[in-house]
Amino acid sequence: MNHLRTIRALFKKDIKDTGKNANVLILLLLPVFFCVLYNLLDFGGEVLPPEFVLQLSVLMSLCLIPTSFLASIIAEEKEKNTLRTLTLSGVTGGEFLCSKALVTFLYMQGVNLVIFFVTGQPVDRLLWFFVCTTLTSVCMIFVGAFAGLLSKDQMSTSMIVVPFMLVFLIPPMFSGANDVLGTIAKFLPTAAMIRLYFQPDRDFALNFTVILGWALAALAVFLLIFRKRKLDN
Repeated sequence: MNHLRTIRALFKKDIKDTGKNANVLILLLLPVFFCVLYNLLDFGGEVLPPEFVLQLSVLMSLCLIPTSFLASIIAEEKEKNTLRTLTLSGVTGGEFLCSKALVTFLYMQGVNLVIFFVTGQPVDRLLWFFVCTTLTSVCMIFVGAFAGLLSKDQMSTSMIVVPFMLVFLIPPMFSGANDVLGTIAKFLPTAAMIRLYFQPDRDFALNFTVILGWALAALAVFLLIFRKRKLDN
């Protein structure tokens, strides 16, 4: 119970702090902005299909928010030596990171929810959409967390997270235009999430296994880095 109370207190603090950060708000609004922009694009009377807009926007949300947002706020706290101060109050590194992960998840699913309704998806598919994005967001949150642990400060964060973003974003976006990217996309959690949502009855076991495998691998790497680097190194 003490752990839950501590995480809840940290969670409230993180929500308050991030709500005042203009850079954070801009980062969260980017996927929504592009979603609205894609909906407004007109190519000689032809508009982009809502399913395609949803795919692009959710991919951006899942790749941008857990990596850039989570890694950045972890790096910022490391830079300020916040954990050392909190440790004196009995806060553990696990509680600290759990709070950051919960805040990231809340913001990301809020953005995904907006994207869902902006693209006019059927309401009866909302629960399945939430399930699919939740499964993948867990994986991506672990990726963002260990990227934050690897970052010495906020300046170095972008150099670390950009390769991760490109790996998880580019192949799913262009899988239909290139055979090599299409093959790579089959084994990425972001692409598996898209397939799982739009075609749940097709290769369900494979897509679920890909997401679960990446989540477990990301968790293992995160725990390894956390034990070696901690948060204040």
